[in-house]
Amino acid sequence: MNAVHMMASQGGVALGGILWGGAATSLGLGKTLVGGALLLTASLALAIPLSIHFAHSLNLDPAPLEAAHDFPLAPKPDDGPVTVTVEPRSYGPPGFLAVSWTHAVGCRFHVNNV
Repeated sequence: MNAVHMMASQGGVALGGILWGGAATSLGLGKTLVGGALLLTASLALAIPLSIHFAHSLNLDPAPLEAAHDFPLAPKPDDGPVTVTVEPRSYGPPGFLAVSWTHAVGCRFHVNNV
């Protein structure tokens, strides 16, 4: 869906450039800009009744916490910023952990053996 949207948008920009160039050449720059302003006003007038009102039912509550980390030493609220790090260890050949992790997650990229 995203690729189709991007291609349609880029094609619209290309066709719009041809249309604007042809209008500016045949009608003149002033008349083309006035026509563009009128089309913009018409599109704004149509945008109000055709608007999608999804924000009226938008739920801004935080998502429920499904699983909480079990910290051995829980930080207190006044401790300031807390950084949680994960240090993976590999007991196999070099690059084994990265390759097994990418297969588990579904990532596909080339890992160079050093």
